[in-house]
Amino acid sequence: MHIKRSKIIYAFVIFICLPLAVFLFAANSQNSDGQSYTSFSTGTDGASLLYDSLKAMGYPVSHGYSLPDPDLSILDIHVFVEPNYYYFATTDLDGVLAWVFKGGRMIYLDSSSFSYIDEELYYRLGDPDAVSRGYTLYSYGLGEIISGSSDPLLNQALIDDSAPGADFTALLDRWRTSPVIRFNESIHGFTDSGNAWYRTPEILKMLTYQIAVVAILILWRLGKRFGRPLPYFEEIEREENEHVKALANIYRRAGVSAEALSAYQGNVILYGKSHQHSLQNTKQNAKRVI
Repeated sequence: MHIKRSKIIYAFVIFICLPLAVFLFAANSQNSDGQSYTSFSTGTDGASLLYDSLKAMGYPVSHGYSLPDPDLSILDIHVFVEPNYYYFATTDLDGVLAWVFKGGRMIYLDSSSFSYIDEELYYRLGDPDAVSRGYTLYSYGLGEIISGSSDPLLNQALIDDSAPGADFTALLDRWRTSPVIRFNESIHGFTDSGNAWYRTPEILKMLTYQIAVVAILILWRLGKRFGRPLPYFEEIEREENEHVKALANIYRRAGVSAEALSAYQGNVILYGKSHQHSLQNTKQNAKRVI
């Protein structure tokens, strides 16, 4: 039973814990201090320096955990830094553009020179309204979209050269009346701001759920209270003269078989003589009675 439990524990470590560790290491291999391009990541590819600098300068910055849609306030500015298209599909972009069309304002930062948003707006609107300091300005309905490169605004790049940060604040000054500048993190898989669990990407949540289910099943199977009851085996019937065989085995292992045999022979002879004497006494008493 202990061997079987050890095998299950080893299998759990090898097939569950080890892949989880490898997955987490791979997911953060480029940035050990948080997911890349997020506003709370302090790694080289994070955007926390830009976020914290704006906050220190008095800009009303905040984290956003849901995509803007036509039903949300159009007064806020939403900043998208290098979206992960696993979480930001074409249908999501349609809802965001509908929000912009009603008057929303959006800053879209991507590492490519001609980003996904540039391509979509080019097909919908044609040429942009203006290009300034490396940023492209589009007017869409009642709102505006600014598209630019994310590379100069990441942590390590800003440490090396702070000039792109000044250009970015100049763009924000045109919308200085905005109540909140939201760095949107739903495009990286984060869906809520409640705690660390809600800031965990959905794919890691799913993996955690699977590990929890496997752990519960293992506890259910091996637990003394909840585990499968062991089958009841009836007591094995003892063999005839089993104790004699066991005692003979002990004598043989001790190397005193000859001495034990001699002692038993002596006892048998004494028992025989005693039994013969008793038999003779019985016969004599019987003759007297007769």
